[in-house]
Amino acid sequence: MASFRLSQQARESLEGIYAYSIETFGKRRAKHYLRTIQKKFQDLPDVIGVKSRDEINPGYMSIRVESHVVFFRIRNGQGEVLDVLHRRMDPSEHL
Repeated sequence: MASFRLSQQARESLEGIYAYSIETFGKRRAKHYLRTIQKKFQDLPDVIGVKSRDEINPGYMSIRVESHVVFFRIRNGQGEVLDVLHRRMDPSEHL
């Protein structure tokens, strides 16, 4: 398992997801949802359901987590979470 760091864009997306979730679902559910996404980072890339996303950029991978998709890559044993997008967002416009 590789260690992972968050890109600045991923951090900003997670902050936006959290803020939206608080407004829409309340603080308790927002915290739970954010933890669910963050737990997935710990298991990357060894979880079932990881997809190659070479059509976006060679080496990119993704995994769906509820309503969002985590995009990441691994280089020289170091993982990077590139962004976390809502499943309806077009990744080619954001990555």
